[in-house]
Amino acid sequence: MTRNSQYNEVGEELETYKRPLKRLFVIILVAALIGIFIFWRLEGSRAEKLRSDAIDLLIPSIELGQIPSDMYFATIRFFQDMSRYRDSQATITSLQSDLKRWQTYALSLEEENTMLRKFVNFSPTVDFPTISASVLADTTSPFSHSVLLSSGTENGVMVGLPATDGVGIVGRVTNASRNSSRLLLITDSSSRIPVRVLPSGNRGIVHGDNTSLPQIDLINTSADIEAGDQIMTNGDGGVFPPDLAVGTVMKGSDGKLRVILSADLLNLQNVSLIIKEQAVIEEQSAEIVLNPETTNPAGAP
Repeated sequence: MTRNSQYNEVGEELETYKRPLKRLFVIILVAALIGIFIFWRLEGSRAEKLRSDAIDLLIPSIELGQIPSDMYFATIRFFQDMSRYRDSQATITSLQSDLKRWQTYALSLEEENTMLRKFVNFSPTVDFPTISASVLADTTSPFSHSVLLSSGTENGVMVGLPATDGVGIVGRVTNASRNSSRLLLITDSSSRIPVRVLPSGNRGIVHGDNTSLPQIDLINTSADIEAGDQIMTNGDGGVFPPDLAVGTVMKGSDGKLRVILSADLLNLQNVSLIIKEQAVIEEQSAEIVLNPETTNPAGAP
């Protein structure tokens, strides 16, 4: 008898015993389940005690069997939380970027709104047409204070036009080309503006000295002038319209009267050029530029 035939015979014998064993196992299992069911339904203190003891014996095994299941679900929850965290981080980063962009946009709008409110609330020039111009470059040097404007003769700009920033006098145009113009600032040493001081009504000349605080020379030096008095244009010479704000009086450490300007020259971005009759502007502007001493009032220091 070969070895293969022996294996076949053993296998057949095992198959012969398998079926009865399976049936026996099923019968025992059903009987055990029925017994457990009946045991669990029994009434009485003894049966209740037996059930409690059985539960106490099974609890450690149940808890031990739950450990793999708990670890599995904890791992799933961990990866789910990590996925939600990454999504949240991406959303927060996107929101932060959007908020920064909106903050920058809001600040630019606030600055523009402030500037426009200045122009809207500036009423002394309503009787004159104006030309709006942007500041292209600050050409200020130690010896000259001026800026380059974006509007030129094509926009109606002429030499001598006075300019404001919507709050106070900035200066006047000294040079105009086709698409740009140069604005001489009120702080320049060659700038001269006829003014009057309120409430005294004393007249004088505000002249720049290349500092941020121009000087003021008064006709009546004995007049009662106090720090904080308002300085307005008086219209003399016809270059600057009357009653435009220039600034307020202050007394410098050198004892000279100086002007705290109403215009913000450090943050100058846009100006309004006041249009008047060209002949008057050119005549008076030339007189001020070429012969500034002739505009000084008699008796001025």
